[in-house]
Amino acid sequence: MFHNICILMEPLIGREKELDWLNGLFSKRGPETCAVYGRRRVGKTALLTQFCADKEAFFFTASQGSTEEDTLRNFTEAMGLFAGHDVGGAKTFSGALRKFGDLIGERKTVMVIDEFPYLTRSLPGSASDLQAFIDRGMKSTNLFLIVCGSSISAMRSEIDDKEKPLMGRFMNRTELKPLPFSECRKFHTGLSDTENMAFYMVLGGVPMYHRMTEGRTFEEAVTDGFLSGFPFLSEEALSIIYRELPRSDDILKILDAIAGGAVVQKEIVEKTGIAQSLCSIHLSSMEFLGIIGKDTPMANSPKRPVYRIHDSLLSFYFSLIRKRPAFAGGADPKVAFERLEQMIDSHLGHEFEKVCREYLASKIPCVEIGRWWGRIGDEDTDIDIVAIATDGKMDCTVFAECKYSKWAVERSVLEKLKYRSQYAKGTMNCRYVLFSRSGFDKDLQERAEAERTTLITLEQMYDGGIEWRIF
Repeated sequence: MFHNICILMEPLIGREKELDWLNGLFSKRGPETCAVYGRRRVGKTALLTQFCADKEAFFFTASQGSTEEDTLRNFTEAMGLFAGHDVGGAKTFSGALRKFGDLIGERKTVMVIDEFPYLTRSLPGSASDLQAFIDRGMKSTNLFLIVCGSSISAMRSEIDDKEKPLMGRFMNRTELKPLPFSECRKFHTGLSDTENMAFYMVLGGVPMYHRMTEGRTFEEAVTDGFLSGFPFLSEEALSIIYRELPRSDDILKILDAIAGGAVVQKEIVEKTGIAQSLCSIHLSSMEFLGIIGKDTPMANSPKRPVYRIHDSLLSFYFSLIRKRPAFAGGADPKVAFERLEQMIDSHLGHEFEKVCREYLASKIPCVEIGRWWGRIGDEDTDIDIVAIATDGKMDCTVFAECKYSKWAVERSVLEKLKYRSQYAKGTMNCRYVLFSRSGFDKDLQERAEAERTTLITLEQMYDGGIEWRIF
């Protein structure tokens, strides 16, 4: 009698498409393989646990730094729990895999190897053993083999490197991305749209962070997670750096520099004192991991792309908390929050632009999306979002402004947007979009109805938005 050792501790939020995809692969007759990877805390294990909940499933998590002997023992002990009886030890990983194949026979079964790169490090030759098992041992089974890992680069190296044995053995794969804000609000039921948006702009779409702050208001989450004597969100922000990247001191300097306004590589090099070649390597690594991103200059903006901290948690930590250590861990976190509140609101205003850009890109067929910046007369100015959209027959340029103000947006905001858009070059069939945290006044609403202008509130963003008529 086989036992499903997966226990679902909490209901899964989102991931319906991923579950459908996995179940589709599972429904096929014969052996199948797939790879699931994505950043830590994004919900890979929760997804696979949910998937395995109603199936015969063997779930093994490799441990970082484990010895070869310990890994083999742990693997065979997990097999014993799965089988419901002692299966004995195995001297090699290939022997353990053969034993597993004998255990399941033709029974439809799932095998999940979580933190797969740790397994290949602790067991020299295990990738070759797994290749042989996939090519020969699995052929007579109905096994669905899933490998999973948090290091995207390590996972891709294991399954895509032409010099490694598993090349071509995991053609089914998915990179699990953070959840959209429409799903993240489900972690914080009973809160307003504004407060839910604030959570998303600090925590991003990482499910674990929302689990860690469930049951709190936004103010409580910030005071407990960043300003208290046990700042679990600050510790998580730093652990991302120490866990994912080498030369952490350099990385911290670079992120401090970007948060402090050094947004082009030359400025970052000057501010940190890190050699340009090494700085370029670090920037590329962080961009690959989604820690930083670039604002793309649109419509012939006269400047090069600029760097920003893309990860929401890291952006909040480096832009606000790390700059003001006196406010963190003090005697009264509530007082610290009150003193930081205006700066927090300003930070959220900048993050709101990123959320609006993600929303716009999900709703219209964007060829390219970014920002415009330049000079109009003696003034440096910008446009929050510029996108080139197409329906295959016609292209248009979309200009958008994002307002996180506590007051309704007035008609003058649209007039300024249209004025500035005249200085953007290479535009065509211009369309205008305004996002607002607090809605729009009656005058602006009436004008928008008469023109090609779309007005979007938080409520519309949460509830699926509106019917788009860009073209």
